[in-house]
Amino acid sequence: MPLDDLLYIKRALGENGKQINVYKIRSMNQEGDVTRIGSFLRKYWIDELPQLYNFLKGDLRLIGVRPMSKEFWDRCPLDIKERALKEKPGIIGIGIQYSHREENFNEWVSTLRDYLQEKEEKSVLTDIKYFFTILFSTIFKGIRGF
Repeated sequence: MPLDDLLYIKRALGENGKQINVYKIRSMNQEGDVTRIGSFLRKYWIDELPQLYNFLKGDLRLIGVRPMSKEFWDRCPLDIKERALKEKPGIIGIGIQYSHREENFNEWVSTLRDYLQEKEEKSVLTDIKYFFTILFSTIFKGIRGF
């Protein structure tokens, strides 16, 4: 069985815009539908475990902006893109689970702008705050992102 059948490899921009491969356990079939086991893996973030390899390799940090593709970043306002890509992306990430609808994208950009502004002002305290906010949202609200 090829590795691609087990792992999903997402090409994303990392620190300073460097292209990185981010690994996840494949939870969807080739048509893009979540499988029964995939639903379980996603619900409990088990599909994200291979990102620990990215963390150990130095491509990701624990908290930060989720790793996104170049195409995604090309849609973002330049000031947000430049500020966000100064640092490594995060395993536990700032970024709502948006759809491709424009109002969700704009909401994500607004959330990201707030995070980056707060991070510039308070540094590590911001990541601690967001860690607990995301943890609370995940456990009590069933939300996978923020």
